Amino acid sequence: MFHDKRHPRDMGAGEVEAFLTHLAVEGRVAASTQNQALSALLFLYREVLGINLSWLDGVVRAKLPQRLPVVLTRREVGGLLDRMNGLHGMMARLLYGTGCA
Repeated sequence: MFHDKRHPRDMGAGEVEAFLTHLAVEGRVAASTQNQALSALLFLYREVLGINLSWLDGVVRAKLPQRLPVVLTRREVGGLLDRMNGLHGMMARLLYGTGCA
């Protein structure tokens, strides 16, 4: 266990910050996982224990993954649209032409 099984009532913002930082740095969790842990801890302290934690500004935040969009060249798009016929072809051309796809 992270804090030697101490009761949360005996800990405060410092321990919560250390745990959340540990998740990001050593646990390498996703940003959404760290955010979920933060929300759960804030709920525990505020709603269950009746303790308001001071603002947790010392937490090292998990990094958001860099997602690069997959982009087709004009030639590749043209090839796809050329192979589509009928209603589906018309819908694909309309969507592409209006920038919706």
